[in-house]
Amino acid sequence: MLKSESIGKISAALLKAQSVMTAALKDAKNPFFKSSYADLNSVLDASRPALNSNGISVVQSTSSRVNEQGVRVQVLETILLHESGEYIGSETDIVVKPNGNAQDYGSAISYARRYGLQALVALKGEDDDGNKASGKVTTTVSAPLTKHVSSADVAQAVADIKAEKAEAPAQSAPKPFRKRSTTTTTQEDKF
Repeated sequence: MLKSESIGKISAALLKAQSVMTAALKDAKNPFFKSSYADLNSVLDASRPALNSNGISVVQSTSSRVNEQGVRVQVLETILLHESGEYIGSETDIVVKPNGNAQDYGSAISYARRYGLQALVALKGEDDDGNKASGKVTTTVSAPLTKHVSSADVAQAVADIKAEKAEAPAQSAPKPFRKRSTTTTTQEDKF
């Protein structure tokens, strides 16, 4: 996490902002997956007024860094700046398909902006388009931020998730890895 030396004032302001933020409206349509999702404008509309009224602005910009594998990657930095000068932020990788064009890069930036901001401010929303695209199914358990969650509630949620997984059809096991034969051929074997 990116942050200033002290974050006391921005933390208090972010808490106030989050208490009045609404969920991002899923008003954009993904015709390929026949789903709706909260686009970047919905995420901005749901978060920015609450942030701004509490002295917080949002800055998002691209940069690059070298990852753990030594490869230079493009990232989007999302920074929340408080009027006190304090800040917090995060980085989101910009993932573009190989040989992508400028439009692919622009789409990847929009996607990173949406999810970078949504994650940083803990904005409610569900990734309909991404989950369906990746073939993953998720179970969402949500509760108000002010509600105390007991260990019994957590145990029940875990039991519910396990029950859902048990009811799901079993996927076929991956095929075992087969070693290639490594025989050598001599000149005599060829004749």
